[in-house]
Amino acid sequence: MSGAAGVVVSGRRCGTCDAALTGPFCHQCGEAGRHEGDLAVRHLLHDAVHEFTHVDGKIWRTIRALILEPGRLTKEYWEGRRGSWIRPFRLYLTIYILHLLLLPNVAGPLAFRFAAYRDANGKPHISVGTVAEKQAIDEKLVNEVQHVYKWAQYASLTLFAGVMFLLYRRRQRYFGAHMILAMHFYSFENILSAAMTPVNALVTEPVRPVFILIPVAYIFLMLRRIFGEKAWLTALKTVPVLLLFVIIEGATALAIVFGVTWANGHWSGN
Repeated sequence: MSGAAGVVVSGRRCGTCDAALTGPFCHQCGEAGRHEGDLAVRHLLHDAVHEFTHVDGKIWRTIRALILEPGRLTKEYWEGRRGSWIRPFRLYLTIYILHLLLLPNVAGPLAFRFAAYRDANGKPHISVGTVAEKQAIDEKLVNEVQHVYKWAQYASLTLFAGVMFLLYRRRQRYFGAHMILAMHFYSFENILSAAMTPVNALVTEPVRPVFILIPVAYIFLMLRRIFGEKAWLTALKTVPVLLLFVIIEGATALAIVFGVTWANGHWSGN
């Protein structure tokens, strides 16, 4: 029997679950049947192009909805319409990894920059922002802080979901649902911070605060779409949600700075 990529390999059994194949795909687990030439470079290139340009349009459709239709992905997932979109955790991880690769010196959805140096006695000093220009940056310390911060993002994500659960538990009683909401919001914020980082370097200081209007508008539209409350009530909740988001992220960053500073000072005998 012929398949999309060539002639089906004899044996007619699924390589994953060993079920008998009755077509190009396994009826039991969905695995594609093996074909002659499926390890050839031509086939691998076809798969790569398919992943990035097709996937039923999932990648580009999901990113577009995330940016331009706040709250749609969360609402779709809650209501069981999931086949057309990238799953929330995969989306969050993909965007976060791209954020790390494209902006290795910028951490998290608030675009924190960590700076570190050691004084004449070898004592570490770490800050969120920049240190004195005359101080030599300790790249090893900065990398350590960013590594810890990467893992701490899961904790701050969970705390943000907890905030949403407390505010909306009567409308959505499952904490996991609020984790989905948090992953979508953090995914957008990571995209925004990546986009705003080079822009911030080009604009003057008085203009930068205007950028805060973007997440304000986004979270308002997101909550309005998901929960359907009146505009004035959603507006009242938007401010504390964003403030708590900033507080959670800021507290996470500061805790890491103090923790890594203490640990390095303790290990070095200072």
